[in-house]
Amino acid sequence: MRILINAIGSRGDVQPMLALAQGLRLRGHRIAIAADSSFEDWIEGFGLPFLGVTHDLEEGLRRRGSLKNGFLRGLVEQLRAQFEFIDRAPEVDLVVGGGGAFAARTHAEARRVPGVFVVYSSQVMPSGRQEPATPARMPRWTWPFFGWLWRFIFNLAFRRAFNDERKRRGLPPIRDAFAHILGDAPLFAADGAWARLPSDAPPGSFQCGQLLLADTEALDPALERFLEAGTAPVYVGFGSMPDRRSGETTRSILRALDACGARAVVASGWSDLGVGEALPATVHGVRSAPHVKLFPRCAVIVHHGGAGTTQAAARAGVPQVVVPHIGDQHAWGRTMEDLGAGVVVRRDRLGSERLACALAKCLSDTDVQERARALAARAAADGVEKAVAHLESLVAAWSR
Repeated sequence: MRILINAIGSRGDVQPMLALAQGLRLRGHRIAIAADSSFEDWIEGFGLPFLGVTHDLEEGLRRRGSLKNGFLRGLVEQLRAQFEFIDRAPEVDLVVGGGGAFAARTHAEARRVPGVFVVYSSQVMPSGRQEPATPARMPRWTWPFFGWLWRFIFNLAFRRAFNDERKRRGLPPIRDAFAHILGDAPLFAADGAWARLPSDAPPGSFQCGQLLLADTEALDPALERFLEAGTAPVYVGFGSMPDRRSGETTRSILRALDACGARAVVASGWSDLGVGEALPATVHGVRSAPHVKLFPRCAVIVHHGGAGTTQAAARAGVPQVVVPHIGDQHAWGRTMEDLGAGVVVRRDRLGSERLACALAKCLSDTDVQERARALAARAAADGVEKAVAHLESLVAAWSR
């Protein structure tokens, strides 16, 4: 079977789809991956054909300068680029989209083949039966309203772009962009130990578990030496979240670390943490590092609350300080806090004192540490095999 994987977004969006591609290839399927050009070398390093989508999300966010001002507009630009890609994509038997690959099911419809969308967080689904991903907790009676509001905003941002592009390809208009993207049978790629689908999810939804990449990437030798030279460090990194005041944020982080007497690994990521700053000997700066290798060797993980990073920290059995920036990150942070495995610090209230208090709790509270270890012990096995079997069954049903 010829399968096109649309893996659009940051590394956290692409990595699970790469894991799925590996699993499908082992079953004898012919795979190609479409992603931002910045991932070309990484994907081809796994021996998989790469197809570039002409948009760079990181560059777009940096150009706009902030998440609030540029996130939705950046996604609309990305959507337009995906539609351009449809016209030059090869013939396939199945289209699978994940992350920001919103055009995947339109692509499948245009080629008259099945299409499946992969969801990493239940909060992506507009639901009236789960707590909304808002910075503050909301009472249960408001949940249906926020589910409706999320769907309304999404349609306001994307439905016109969808219908413009669909009209050019002779496809009928859609009324609900989000329902179209998800389809009747989305694949939910998150571990059931800490995430469940809402009861009003599409009826054909299937939870396969987290899609884990068998990553052979080694830690950088300099980072390895730093880890071996002292006590387990704190990890600090905000992944693909840009920061217009990265210097100020870095200095707040350094003050908090100093107050706790903690060593640290600071990952610059798209936030540029530590870039251009004089880091003390107790702090080691990196651009990025493989979470599966690094996190189990850390004392606390400070991160933005992305689905992949949160689950990697949970699997490592390490307490978390979640600093949500946007969207479902708020829900992931609350999940870890409710499970007793971490603490949430709101991004708009992040300062050295609050961060130091959160770090001190995770570093000294044996209950938090024990709950983090217990959570890791409950984690399920890799969900790739289940996902592959499910996709094969869907295509078989489609063909009948």
